[in-house]
Amino acid sequence: MDSYYPISVKPLPDYRLMLTFDNNEQRIFDVTPYLDDPFFAPLRNIAFFETASINPISVEWNGGIDFCPDELYYNSEPMSSTKNMGDTSSILDILSPIVCDLF
Repeated sequence: MDSYYPISVKPLPDYRLMLTFDNNEQRIFDVTPYLDDPFFAPLRNIAFFETASINPISVEWNGGIDFCPDELYYNSEPMSSTKNMGDTSSILDILSPIVCDLF
């Protein structure tokens, strides 16, 4: 199994992360399934969630909260995929609020 490392992260609505990996692939990682775990519970605070940053090999938050790079890559969806986003969703549904905030 190949390993890929995130090189950029952008928090999105609904506890999702838009990640770019070192193979230049962009993927969406849904953090929601992890929020019931006490280790990840602080991420329920949206202001804290939005402080996600890249460390040398992964995504992290203050307090030592992080994800294994393989977890981020192999449990995320390619940007072109709409799997698990609903039948009528598209990447535009995810990015529209971000783009609107820019203007």
